[in-house]
Amino acid sequence: MKSGVLVRALVPVMVAFVFALARRYLPAPLPKENSKETSVESLSARFASKQWIVGLGMIATGIAVAWGFHWTLVTLNRFLADRDGPASFTLLPQPAIWWFFPGFAALTTCWDLTLGAWSLVGNRHEVAMYSYWTSEKAGLNSTKVLRIMMVAIALPIGILTGQDLGDHAILRDQDIRTQGYAFRNARTFRYADARTMLQVDGFRDRNGKLVSRAGIVLVFANGDRWRSAD
Repeated sequence: MKSGVLVRALVPVMVAFVFALARRYLPAPLPKENSKETSVESLSARFASKQWIVGLGMIATGIAVAWGFHWTLVTLNRFLADRDGPASFTLLPQPAIWWFFPGFAALTTCWDLTLGAWSLVGNRHEVAMYSYWTSEKAGLNSTKVLRIMMVAIALPIGILTGQDLGDHAILRDQDIRTQGYAFRNARTFRYADARTMLQVDGFRDRNGKLVSRAGIVLVFANGDRWRSAD
């Protein structure tokens, strides 16, 4: 996944930057509803039991969001590969690469979705006070911070991940057809042009470490190579 290297490098920096700005410019807001009970200590006693229910709700919501996005990405990847027509074998990216965006989407949306669901079935003033309490404890406006992270981090990750949806290789009777990153570099390799087939036990990563993974490499008459590991 070519976008993975860029994403892994940028995300920690972006998260740290967002939190640094938030603590400086996005303090915990006072609740819109008038309430005499605004101290952290009194609200901690008030929400001592509810925080566990909200926490479990966030976990359940996060799992649902992550699983739903992951299933959607895997399904779209398979659908786009199938559009190339019948194939003897279809090689797709490992399903694990589709977890990064769903995981981050779940982290940034589960708070809003959980409080939104609570507001629909419960007391909105209670929800507002709970949101204020958690923000006051964190020292920043947690709701706004998560929304900013949703737009500034999760959305770009989603866009980068979407560029990988077309990645696949299909093995047909007469040739191999591949589709690369960002729906570019579609290529067809004819078996009749193959000159050498090599069997490999693994490949070396960027640090020079050998990663065990069996595969084959086909070398064609014009010098092109097709690697099953790709």
